[in-house]
Amino acid sequence: MLRMSEVNEVDHQSMQHMLTEGCVDWQGFGQQIALEANDLLGSQEAVLIFDESGFAKKGEASAGVARQWNGRLGKVDNCQVGVFATLCRGDLATLIDTRLYLPEEWCQNDTRCQKAAIPEDERVFRSKSHLALAMLQAAWQRGIQFGYTGFDGGYGKDPALLRGVDEQGCRFVR
Repeated sequence: MLRMSEVNEVDHQSMQHMLTEGCVDWQGFGQQIALEANDLLGSQEAVLIFDESGFAKKGEASAGVARQWNGRLGKVDNCQVGVFATLCRGDLATLIDTRLYLPEEWCQNDTRCQKAAIPEDERVFRSKSHLALAMLQAAWQRGIQFGYTGFDGGYGKDPALLRGVDEQGCRFVR
């Protein structure tokens, strides 16, 4: 895997500045990626898959880091967890949405959230299933085309998520 700075003729510091300090419309950027993915993969044969991934962390300063289940390691460890929506058709797949899971302990600590630059309106606890349902709603609003959704057993056992998916008229497999 190549670093972005190796593919693009940009030095590492400029790339880091753009990602962390630059004025990027991340909502618009994400919407554009989702729309382009839909042009390539969207159809009734496509599936929208929701899953999470943990990223091991050593410190406590990164947004959302806590001792929690890290599926990549197969154990509880210090990590960040992201929830991801992937549009798939045949052998092709691409991410169309991502959300950072923020544990309750983070939502209850404004000082910690402020240090990690978490916007005030995002300092509300949302379960991983809630984040998946929000991404499903965003996909519908963006006009993403898919025939059904897929979840693993962790998400598939949440009645609120399954009711929400059903209320939106989606078929699902788990």
